[in-house]
Amino acid sequence: MVACLVGVTGLLGLPIFFASWASSVALMLTAWESSAAAPHRIGLCHVAAALIGLVAHAALPTSAWSIGASVAVAACVVLLIDLMHPPAMANAAFAFVGMATPLDFILTAAIGGLLLGLFALASSQIRLGWKIGAQPQ
Repeated sequence: MVACLVGVTGLLGLPIFFASWASSVALMLTAWESSAAAPHRIGLCHVAAALIGLVAHAALPTSAWSIGASVAVAACVVLLIDLMHPPAMANAAFAFVGMATPLDFILTAAIGGLLLGLFALASSQIRLGWKIGAQPQ
């Protein structure tokens, strides 16, 4: 899945990769019953944390305190709107790296969030099919 994300963003010419994607896939595969692995939380939280990080980067000087504050604000916001997906919190910090334009950064977060959410949805449907098709013992 992570290779697919890297391939898609590379084909689109987006210059960055989010390490948080690997953590998202690990969470989906190991804790798939967790509310944090819900497809809508995965997709939307990646984008929300990235947006909050961009706003913080525009408003604050780059420092450890600013990065920490950005991640803390992102965590509070997604908790308040019930979208917490812990791996996505790193996106608020990635905004301070400055390796891409703000548009490329948000596009990468959105594409990654969308593909990860679709992967979570598909894998949950496969697991649901396994449960429904299971033979009683």
